[in-house]
Amino acid sequence: MIIPPNATLPQIESYIDDQFIRTWYEAQMAAADNILDANVLWALLKTRGRMIKQVGKEWISKKILYGKGVAAPTSKTGTFTSGELQLHTMAMWRWKYTNSHVQRNIFDDQVNVTSKEAAAGYVRDRLTAAREALVELFNTNLSAPMQANETGEDLQGFNDMIPPYESATTGTYGNIARPTAYAEVAQGVYAPSAGNTWWGPRYKALSPNPDVNLIDDMRSLYNGIGNNVMPPNAIVTDQYLYELYEDFGLGKAQIVKRESGGLVDLGFTVLLFNGKDMVWDNSIQYNGKHQMLMLNLDYIDLTYDPNMWFAMGNWKEAMLNGDKIAHILCACNLVTDQLRRHGRLYEA
Repeated sequence: MIIPPNATLPQIESYIDDQFIRTWYEAQMAAADNILDANVLWALLKTRGRMIKQVGKEWISKKILYGKGVAAPTSKTGTFTSGELQLHTMAMWRWKYTNSHVQRNIFDDQVNVTSKEAAAGYVRDRLTAAREALVELFNTNLSAPMQANETGEDLQGFNDMIPPYESATTGTYGNIARPTAYAEVAQGVYAPSAGNTWWGPRYKALSPNPDVNLIDDMRSLYNGIGNNVMPPNAIVTDQYLYELYEDFGLGKAQIVKRESGGLVDLGFTVLLFNGKDMVWDNSIQYNGKHQMLMLNLDYIDLTYDPNMWFAMGNWKEAMLNGDKIAHILCACNLVTDQLRRHGRLYEA
């Protein structure tokens, strides 16, 4: 109910405070869905069930299995295998935070409590501006620049998980050193060859004349990642390579478009490669060069804290003026525990 005409100034302030916070939390989950569904990369993670909750803790951590057991032939006079084996280590990522703010002024509060409609419009306009700012930021988050030392404020997106080839041996990921060298394994596909060889994705450079060689390049990287055991299950590329692939398929009657479900129901166009979803977003480009990421989403998590997920905090008063400000906060990070399940096809 709107406050009475003879309300005190503290009553007006308290009423507007409550209106903002109640309105935001009534629409909080819908707002979160709208923000994530507005971008194909976020929508891909969301529709595949890769949004994982973790309440608190200083680190986002995962046990990384990298060692192998030992087996050998033996006999009545032979010896058995022995020795303590180092089989796993721990990868750890820091939380990354995003925020948007809602700011208002006591004098605007005073003129917007004349009716429920005026107060509701006042609240809605400012919350909409904050939500749109979050949409814009989240649209670029997953393609933020690589953080070699992992200390930046941006979310660690796909450029950290699968760094550009020239940075494939630089820094750490999950506080574990990346491989120190790469070598060709087959069909122009490069895999880690020194250092932590179990802690790096696969790479392939686009061949000259991609309008002729694109599908062959895609097949080689896809097979090089999967090793005929566990192939990628999602592909993200830029618009040029997406349309080039579409032209290939339409000309040869090979391309099938997904017609319903998942991303299609959210309004995105989805092609298929070996039965796997293929989508595009130009933020995947690196330094203006064409890129394609092949991902196994079974090993990728967007870990978030439900206690700080599009959560609006208390109002804070500015000193010596009539302004008040509240912040909408998100805590999350993108992580993977098997880098070898992913790869990058890139323009050299």
